[in-house]
Amino acid sequence: MFKILLADPDKNNRKKIKDYIAASKLDFRVVKEADDGKQAFEMLDKAEIDLVLCELRLPILSGYHLFKKLQYSYPNIRTIIYASYDEYQNMQKAHEEGLLDYIFKPLKQQDLEHSLVQARQVLEEQLQKSETERLVEDEYRYMLPLFKDRFLINLIHGHLENDSYIEESFKHFGVNIKSGYTAMLVKVDHYEKLNLIFDEKEKEIFIFRLMSRLQKKLNENSNGIAFINNYDELCIILGSSLSNAEAVKLGEDLRQLSRLETVTTVTIGIGRKQDKPRDISTSYRQAKAAVRHNHYIGVNSVIHIDHVEAENKITYGYPLKKEELLVYEAVNGNRQKIMKLAKELQSFLEGCGSLPDKLVTKILVDILVSVSRYATEKEINLEEVLTEHFSIRELMKKPTLKDAFSYFIGILEHICDYIERLNKESSEKLFLKAKELIVNRYAEELSLLKSAIELDVSPQYLDKLFKDKEGVCFVDFCSKYRLEIAKELLLETSMSDDEIAYKVGFRDGKYLEYAFMQSEGISTFDFRNINKSSKYLGTTKSPYV
Repeated sequence: MFKILLADPDKNNRKKIKDYIAASKLDFRVVKEADDGKQAFEMLDKAEIDLVLCELRLPILSGYHLFKKLQYSYPNIRTIIYASYDEYQNMQKAHEEGLLDYIFKPLKQQDLEHSLVQARQVLEEQLQKSETERLVEDEYRYMLPLFKDRFLINLIHGHLENDSYIEESFKHFGVNIKSGYTAMLVKVDHYEKLNLIFDEKEKEIFIFRLMSRLQKKLNENSNGIAFINNYDELCIILGSSLSNAEAVKLGEDLRQLSRLETVTTVTIGIGRKQDKPRDISTSYRQAKAAVRHNHYIGVNSVIHIDHVEAENKITYGYPLKKEELLVYEAVNGNRQKIMKLAKELQSFLEGCGSLPDKLVTKILVDILVSVSRYATEKEINLEEVLTEHFSIRELMKKPTLKDAFSYFIGILEHICDYIERLNKESSEKLFLKAKELIVNRYAEELSLLKSAIELDVSPQYLDKLFKDKEGVCFVDFCSKYRLEIAKELLLETSMSDDEIAYKVGFRDGKYLEYAFMQSEGISTFDFRNINKSSKYLGTTKSPYV
């Protein structure tokens, strides 16, 4: 049953309306009554209401203003207003703004019932939608651990760079980690042997059981989270600005616990403490590098990165993903994105202080080599551009990092110019090929999708190409071309409209007539008569080609 709040200053009028609603048997019931708009709005806070039925001229707060407040505060409650005929324009305005319906006074039972039928349909659809959304919410809550896992994986692999977003996500997923972040990597030793004896389920149970035991240990301090990164690898994020000694001690506790809980041992790598959430990925990369030193330190060890490598800001903090993206964007000729990424790389290196000799030169040369290689894979030859504009000797002469990047960006500009020329030539060839397709097969069904597939290009790009070149979309260009052929046939033959329509690719003569009126402003009959004495075209070849 749907619940109604009825607002009308006239008590007798309210009784009559309630009788109408009861007589309608449409599953509505008045559960609250108000004398004015303010009182009605205040009642909504204490009752579950589906529909507000009210007089327009309510005291204190009008029916219209009550409706507007409902839209803001209770968007799921729908409103029907009744008013006199001279309020028609106001009611129309409210209806355009989302009012469910309006009824004119004196209020008649059949008019009210008509509105209630409409209201029930809307409210039932709303209920169905709410139920669907509730089911999605339930499914989401069930899948929340998966989203949490994805968030943590993206975090350690450096895909998240916004500190505020990461901190809000920690709260959202219930990850209680205080600032001062240290990453650990727990690597299962001799996993290749386990892999030979474990089936798929056993592998999953093995790593899950290990994670569960380590998390239980971390929960003692309420400041760490463990999660699975691979079948043979667990990641741990710790907080509270642990010292190296504290991190190593905890690592030893976890290593010994792992030995008791599994059939093998683990090696634990520990990264350096990081202050910003986005730099947790740097600590993870350091922990991973620490584990790689087990080839001489030995497995079943706890290895802190400070014990095996001197600290520098470049090795594990360098934005390699931005460099990779710069390579791809350079070969695509995305000038704006290229310049942004190059500036970001420059800014990072400037923030690293004193750099090893020739490091900047080696980085920039590596990027250009990667660009050249990726271009070759795509069958784009950058040899001429690089030969003309790039010299390692010239780059090595640049006295400052800023000068080196200025030279590097200039080379990227030349690469962009070259890619743009190639793209322009490719577009011209594609456009001519598309026009040839239309000329040769205009009588067929040439949809945008079908033509794009045949031309081996995306429909959106094909449509954009015609808009850029001809000022009209692909379909409109086809129609215009067909009309040009139709004009020739109207003047040079005695074929009927249906025959011409069939010949040029329109579905029938009526559609040809419609298209003709839209394009020329006259009928095919008038066009024939007006131009009968003069030759429209000297050849059957259309000027569109």
